[in-house]
Amino acid sequence: MNKALSLFGTMRQRNIKPDIATYYTLIDGFCKVGEMEEANELLGDMLSRKIFPLDISYGILINGYCNLGFISEAFRLWDEMIEKGIEPTLITCNTRAIADQMILKGVLPDSITYNTLITGFFKEENMDKAFFLVNKMEKDGLLPDVITYNVILNGFCKQGKLQEAELILQKMIEKGLTPDRSTYVALINGHVSHDNLKEAFRFHDEMLPRGFVPDDNF
Repeated sequence: MNKALSLFGTMRQRNIKPDIATYYTLIDGFCKVGEMEEANELLGDMLSRKIFPLDISYGILINGYCNLGFISEAFRLWDEMIEKGIEPTLITCNTRAIADQMILKGVLPDSITYNTLITGFFKEENMDKAFFLVNKMEKDGLLPDVITYNVILNGFCKQGKLQEAELILQKMIEKGLTPDRSTYVALINGHVSHDNLKEAFRFHDEMLPRGFVPDDNF
């Protein structure tokens, strides 16, 4: 790593701009040897130089902190990603690492973190872990909100499991939660994508009296 960092310094001194692959390699290398301060400095360098995308760099760092057991630092970066509008669930291994370490360490995340993790597992089609987190969320005293149910419902719709999606809608209503525009758009898009136009129009007709406007492409 010393040679790599020396080369990186030489590049900067000669005004040779390192490319994004160079940053990824260096950050990953520092994380693997536990030198997180140096890895963070490189991320900061990327931010200041406006080198994008940043999702992989954040993911490498988050994974590094998880592997070292520094869960609070992992969540700090996780929250920072969300605040910057960077999608953390693009990096599958990091979603799993955070969830596994969270469960192992007994760390209680907030509902935003739970929803993001659940989204990640649905994208991976890892249903067991997604529902494990939903159940854990309830046990930890964080009642699933409309956003949580929408995450689950949208996940089922994208997988073509429309009956399951409608059961989630029913459960949401039974819990006293009001479906929002995202709920209906997910159901409409799910049915349209599977040529169930009758059902799509049924949800379309349900959402209009509630003041929700469907997507332009419907």
